[in-house]
Amino acid sequence: MSNSRGYLKIFMAALILAPFFVLAVEATGTIKGLVKDAETGEPVPSVAVEVFKDGKKLAEDYSNEDGYFILSDIYAGFYNIQCYKHGYETLYTKNILVSSDETTSLDLEFTHKVDISSCMVFVKLGGIPYFYYDRRVIFSDKDIQLMPVEDIDDLLRILPGIF
Repeated sequence: MSNSRGYLKIFMAALILAPFFVLAVEATGTIKGLVKDAETGEPVPSVAVEVFKDGKKLAEDYSNEDGYFILSDIYAGFYNIQCYKHGYETLYTKNILVSSDETTSLDLEFTHKVDISSCMVFVKLGGIPYFYYDRRVIFSDKDIQLMPVEDIDDLLRILPGIF
């Protein structure tokens, strides 16, 4: 009879302590994916991939030279993903579900963007230092939108003496 009471005490202790063990080991999952150029389909390296929940950044990785990224040990739940790289539109993906012990796969496509809001170019004239006599060329965002340029190199190519 005392033996059965001992088993009963162990069983009761296990029932009481079980929730604490379950809470102590929270289940995590993984987010992995590929970042590609929307126009060419080529992988895009060095893209910052960030995971947010309730406005807080929880994890970050960068795509490798083949465009792949992996974010491990993400607690199960819904998250927002933000991806960015200079020369591309920032990409937002909302409500990505991460499940316990599973991998969520994402294929992301980046769109090119000319992100020059304005540009100032200083030119040295006739060997005279520019801080004495300089020639400033200022392009507004409207000017840049009307020009046939896709990046800063295209913009500089139209200026005489730069390239």
